[in-house]
Amino acid sequence: MPLAKRLGRPVADSRNTAVIRDLSPRSSESSPSNTLSARYGMGSFPFHTETAYWRVPARYLFLYCVDPGAANRPTLVLDLLGKLSISQKEILSSEPWVVHSIRRPFLCRLIEKVSGGTVFRYDPVCMRPASRKAASQAILERAVLQGESVQIPWRRGALLVVDNHRLLHGRAPAAFADPDRRLQRVLVAEDSV
Repeated sequence: MPLAKRLGRPVADSRNTAVIRDLSPRSSESSPSNTLSARYGMGSFPFHTETAYWRVPARYLFLYCVDPGAANRPTLVLDLLGKLSISQKEILSSEPWVVHSIRRPFLCRLIEKVSGGTVFRYDPVCMRPASRKAASQAILERAVLQGESVQIPWRRGALLVVDNHRLLHGRAPAAFADPDRRLQRVLVAEDSV
């Protein structure tokens, strides 16, 4: 937690008030509604931004491995911003998307300027294009399919710090169910570096 405090302010998610939250694969039936676990269960998770349903998503995501689990499932990280053309970035910065937040829906762009810089946000569970004719969804889906993700293998005591305003992350598939996989998550707001 000291490193998290050096980068900003550790915060809790409105769906779970613990600042340090345990994450383990769960079945769809035992997961809270409107979560990736509810939709994908023990399977892989698509690439997404943590807290995309916040007005400004958490600045950093800390993942600490308590137990990698018997299936040794890695986390995937993908940097799309460096791979997009200027015209693609302009489209992602201009077309509105609807975010279904816990309180009330709001509009955003996939790429937005905020006081601390640029935020790239995407979560297929809580976001959708505001228009059926949006080009941004096709650009994003193509970029994710063609993108080269980095696999982060887990071992006990490993720490991954994700720039949540730039990178997407996801959960790789596992050869078998791994409810024994246990990561701890800390969200950090307000970049003070």
